[in-house]
Amino acid sequence: MVLIDFVLLAVSMLLLFYASFVSISILVVALQTARATGELPAGNQEVDIACVITAYKDVEIALPLIASILAQSHADFHIYLIADRCLPHPDLPVDGRLTVHYPETALNSKLASLKRGLDLRVRPHDAVLVLDPDNLLHPDCLRYLAISFGEGNKAVQGRRTAKNLDTTLACLDALGEIYYNFIHKELPYLLGSSAVIAGSGMLIEMDIFEQYLADFDLNNPSIILAEDKILQNKLVGRGYKIAYQKSALIFDEKSSHGDQVQKQRTRWLKSYFDHLKDVWSLLWAKLAKLEWNGIYFALMTSTPPLIFLAGGLVLTLSYGLLTNPLVLLISLVVVCLTATNWVMALVCSHTPLLIWKALPFVPVFAGIQVLSLFGFKAVKSDFGVTKHDKLLTFDQVWQERKNDFPDLKK
Repeated sequence: MVLIDFVLLAVSMLLLFYASFVSISILVVALQTARATGELPAGNQEVDIACVITAYKDVEIALPLIASILAQSHADFHIYLIADRCLPHPDLPVDGRLTVHYPETALNSKLASLKRGLDLRVRPHDAVLVLDPDNLLHPDCLRYLAISFGEGNKAVQGRRTAKNLDTTLACLDALGEIYYNFIHKELPYLLGSSAVIAGSGMLIEMDIFEQYLADFDLNNPSIILAEDKILQNKLVGRGYKIAYQKSALIFDEKSSHGDQVQKQRTRWLKSYFDHLKDVWSLLWAKLAKLEWNGIYFALMTSTPPLIFLAGGLVLTLSYGLLTNPLVLLISLVVVCLTATNWVMALVCSHTPLLIWKALPFVPVFAGIQVLSLFGFKAVKSDFGVTKHDKLLTFDQVWQERKNDFPDLKK
């Protein structure tokens, strides 16, 4: 019984640490002077960007993305569409700013597609922007990214946001991204650390990105999970700060089907555990150097996924209620802090009403994530392509979402 008390007390203290870590971060940022946004800032925008789109089995979904890139206010770019295992599409535009490549031999790898895109460069570029085919860019997205890059940032993450809020499940999927955008990207950046990189919408200096790709054996058919986590650890490990450009909007399709959400969460949860050792190694290395960027970043990215934090809370609350008042007290404090953190993240992010209305269905979404824990073995051999069916133009999406971004104008 003493051992159980010790273990559950340790779990509750760990939960308290992570909840307090986020709460203190929010408080510190709230005390800082608010940063003005909205108008396009002045700065060096002479950045030549290689926009690499990695399509797999479906090239049609990339058509609206290509159109949104061609309509950018920032003109210095070239698009490389790698259409792996795709058939030629008659509606692909013919434009001098677009290179379309159909690999003769299937690449079956996002990293290999990115490398192929860089191999096809029509000229030297300053930076590469990684994009998924279902993305859409706000007309000023590249311009904002270029401004951040021109300020000396070697890596800049844009703000990914929901392209569709057409179902409750899509709203719940968007809910998680809103929280992580605020907690794992905006807060660290405002506190002088690094934003977490997402699966797309990140701008990386060309030389750095080529060095990153060179570390992989791209001829090896094994699946590489969460290449974004590998990239962010390498960047921070080498002393770079990852900037967050909140005004650079990248719209991303949200899943409307439970099986797709389950597969996505399986990959994300497994990637967390696969890379946890690297995160802890980064933490110890940066602690030895007293390097704030690496220390804060490692602590933030070591935060257990929300489903595990929720499970730990249920366990400690139940045990504390039955036998241990101290565990119960700590767990109740964690509940209050966590709820406050969520509310602050949603309020500060101008969360749409549709997403607020979906909150009562969070337990259903949590149940899907629990089921995803049983797919760890299968994900090792699953390429993990997500089916996309929201063939929406930027104008269609903006018509529905423009009021959610009061600081931006089309």
